[in-house]
Amino acid sequence: MGITFGAVRQGFFTNPDVAKGITAQKKRAFSKAGAFIRQRARTSIRRRKKSSPPGQPPSAHHPTGLKLIFFAWSEADETVVVGSVQFKGARGPKLGAKLLEHGGDATVQGKRGPRRLTYRGNPFMKPAALAELPKFAGLFKSSPGA
Repeated sequence: MGITFGAVRQGFFTNPDVAKGITAQKKRAFSKAGAFIRQRARTSIRRRKKSSPPGQPPSAHHPTGLKLIFFAWSEADETVVVGSVQFKGARGPKLGAKLLEHGGDATVQGKRGPRRLTYRGNPFMKPAALAELPKFAGLFKSSPGA
């Protein structure tokens, strides 16, 4: 089961419950880290008609499709979570973003019955996090307890 938008919204840094649960420096550092990863992931996704080769970031076939990436505070882990969110009315497999990142098979109900889809694996979140990793040391230097 994927994470819903409602669950992510509870963890937005503008939520008063999140704001009072962490220090200002820690909030600023984690918020910037999430924003850096989100922006890198969004810019790695190219908009084009054909599919991207395996191992490369996925292609977006719709203007807003894959670029709906959010970041939010995770109270359980005391960290920031960055990624795509499954919306209730979305078509396609329920774990679409996970399948894009890691590859795999899924069955979806089409107009003519069930269809089997195979995803080759087009990672975009992990490479974005690794590319932004060098910036994080500077963000967390002045943040006590982060």
